[in-house]
Amino acid sequence: MKHNLSPLLGLIVVACFVLTACDSTSTDNNDVDLNEPSSLVGTWDLKSVTDKEGAFFNLSGQTLTAGETFTVNMDIGGGQVVSASFLVEGVLTLQSSRYTMQMDITVTVTGQPPEIEANSDYGTWSVAGNTLTVISEAPDEGGTQALTISTSGNTMTLEDEEMLMVFEKR
Repeated sequence: MKHNLSPLLGLIVVACFVLTACDSTSTDNNDVDLNEPSSLVGTWDLKSVTDKEGAFFNLSGQTLTAGETFTVNMDIGGGQVVSASFLVEGVLTLQSSRYTMQMDITVTVTGQPPEIEANSDYGTWSVAGNTLTVISEAPDEGGTQALTISTSGNTMTLEDEEMLMVFEKR
């Protein structure tokens, strides 16, 4: 039995855009400063994704911790409820003006083998004030996205209307 995962995959594609906003040329100091965009350069591990609008099967406000399984029961209609588990992992690499993003989502629905959705994105990025702009060059992703960015120590938060993602610099 195949289930429509497009709302989840759509959120993940957006997450890939967000995650690919940073490139890697790491420095000895992991503290980041938006006044020094070069401090964003490096490898960032996804720590969590918060679904602000309910794109994860109408679970508005739900936070998924990267590397940890999240299970939800879904009403698929006709009185049928299935249990689905999600595991999200992601890495964003920022270089001086280029980014790459890899996000893997494993979905396991009761009675079905796990499905792994591997999403890759790449392109260019820039920061102006508290706005991170990414321009995807990936054939399936393509487009420009502006995200609100904030940093604290070696943590970066990227946010738009639909989600909030937290990354930690390696």
